[in-house]
Amino acid sequence: MSLKVAGVVLAAGLSTRMGKSKALLKVGDSVFLDSMAEALRLGGCDPVLAVVSGDLVPIRQACSLEGVRLVSNPRPEGGQISSLRCAMRACPDAGGWLVVLVDQGQVMPESVSVVRQALDKRAVAVARYQGQFGHPTAFGLALAESLLGPEADQGARRVVEAQARKDQVAYVDVDDPGVTRNLNRPEDYRDFLQDLLDSEK
Repeated sequence: MSLKVAGVVLAAGLSTRMGKSKALLKVGDSVFLDSMAEALRLGGCDPVLAVVSGDLVPIRQACSLEGVRLVSNPRPEGGQISSLRCAMRACPDAGGWLVVLVDQGQVMPESVSVVRQALDKRAVAVARYQGQFGHPTAFGLALAESLLGPEADQGARRVVEAQARKDQVAYVDVDDPGVTRNLNRPEDYRDFLQDLLDSEK
């Protein structure tokens, strides 16, 4: 039986290079935050949390937030690890945490599902597309102390590296370019939308 894994969308960044909130960028009939949260939900994560910062009113107005619990990060300047820690403290009864980034825009629910299931046999599970690592990245409950402690103060990478040395990282190959997507600039977003149009032809 698979662990009950919480899905976490990290969306507390300041979006300085994009010039506008990446969480609210449109993708089809949706926005990035709802798109990523839906992938987590359909991929079997429960609960689904979105870690955000600043004024929550625009997010509540622009997003459907179906099945999503908003978690506020009061110190987003602490980076992604600060947001992950906020999510972990918000759902301490989870059997693990599966993380995606809001600026991926889209990932396939199937990618979420296979990474989540891989966590049954390893302490960490990482999606991989054409040899590149990305997200979802999932952490088992046994790593809670490491993720909340000094080892991860500069980010979760050191925790992953330590587990890799113990052969406790499952690398999950998926046919999903979204797992390595990282949309930081307006031109990245324009290219992403064009790719979506091209794929529909």
